[in-house]
Amino acid sequence: MKNIGNLITKSLVLLLMMIVVSAAVYSLDFGGDINLGSDSQERENTVSTTITLTNDDSVNVTSIVLTHDINSEFEVNITPNIIVNLINGTSQNIDISVYVPDDFDAGNYQIGTITATGSSNGSTVTETADVYLEAENNLFIDKVTVSVDGDSDKVGDGNTVDEEAKPNSEIEIEIIVENKGDIDMEDVEVTIEADDDEIGFDDDDEDIGDINNDDKETVTFSFDVDSDADDGDYDITITVEGEDENGARHGEEWEITIEVDRETHEIMIKDVEIEPQAGNDVEVCDDYFDIEFVLSNTGKKDEDDVSFKIYSNDMDYEKYLYELSIDEGEQLEKSVRVVLPDDIKEGSYFFQLWSYYDNDEESDLYGFDLNVVECEEEEKDEEEETVPDFEVEVPETYTPTGRVVYGKPETFLFTESELYFVVLVLAVFILGAGIIALLYSMSRMQK
Repeated sequence: MKNIGNLITKSLVLLLMMIVVSAAVYSLDFGGDINLGSDSQERENTVSTTITLTNDDSVNVTSIVLTHDINSEFEVNITPNIIVNLINGTSQNIDISVYVPDDFDAGNYQIGTITATGSSNGSTVTETADVYLEAENNLFIDKVTVSVDGDSDKVGDGNTVDEEAKPNSEIEIEIIVENKGDIDMEDVEVTIEADDDEIGFDDDDEDIGDINNDDKETVTFSFDVDSDADDGDYDITITVEGEDENGARHGEEWEITIEVDRETHEIMIKDVEIEPQAGNDVEVCDDYFDIEFVLSNTGKKDEDDVSFKIYSNDMDYEKYLYELSIDEGEQLEKSVRVVLPDDIKEGSYFFQLWSYYDNDEESDLYGFDLNVVECEEEEKDEEEETVPDFEVEVPETYTPTGRVVYGKPETFLFTESELYFVVLVLAVFILGAGIIALLYSMSRMQK
């Protein structure tokens, strides 16, 4: 039993030694990724950096060879690319240079890896580092101006617009794009995207086309906040992208925030139109005009006691609508006919539209000028009857058709017609008969 115990003990010790040996790490270390260039690095130039390879092992690493898998267009150079012996606990500086092609995109991109492979105590030791290259960007977002219901605010990347929006707010975002490079940018496109469907843009991208070197272009996006949009912050991402003449991509991305504040009670007046529409003009001879509008409940509660007032001090006019119901986030389309006074005069008449909740709590006000102008007389064009100058052309064999021939026909000669021949024969016959009758009568008298 004692021999068996000693055997087990020796086996455990041997196994532990094997685990310790297998856990020993023969380590080379580049210290992280290898980065070349910067956000101001020009293209068609060579950029270089110095990295450090360290032997973190407890033994020396020999016959170290440095290789890479980077495309040949970058013309990579590594010096030295062979290290005969790297003593444990020491480091070796290595110089790396890379050429930046003229079509390399702006930004920081991985172009490949560099690998160091050596030998330590008969084992292969390998260390690999990712290589990144950065080139300058020349296409920038120069300025962003956000207008909320007509109030404008300049905003920078990562900032929140000062003006708070509401449901149904009209928002306009003006973006100025600048080409700071010394060559033209082509196919420049601006894209705008919100993180929530409750903000929907009329168009989410705009193709600016080309921007000359050291020049700027402006693009504008507009949208309405949904009537049922919730309180909160809405992030909007603005991206500009383009390509220079050499094929390198450039661009920039900003993020701005718009805050939406929903009132507890709010009945907004929107989409006001005057019918019949002629600007805001009506004529003194008109009997009436119609005001078409939309009442939108942009508050947080259903409203059952909404009222509405049309008022004009200039025209001495006032009219109310009562007991209207509009649920939260819903709208109500209405039309009111305004009868004009019989003695209405030409001029401008100011009208106010008021909305109320709880019957008499003021919510929104909309004003407009109604222009009353003189009536336009209808001009009746008198049609002048013109009698065409024409002659009737009678065909050889006349058949009435009712057809009128306009113009001047060829001259008609009666003596050349068949009718003339018939008349002539008839006249000769009559004349002959008369002569015969006369001779007969004279012969009777002689007897």
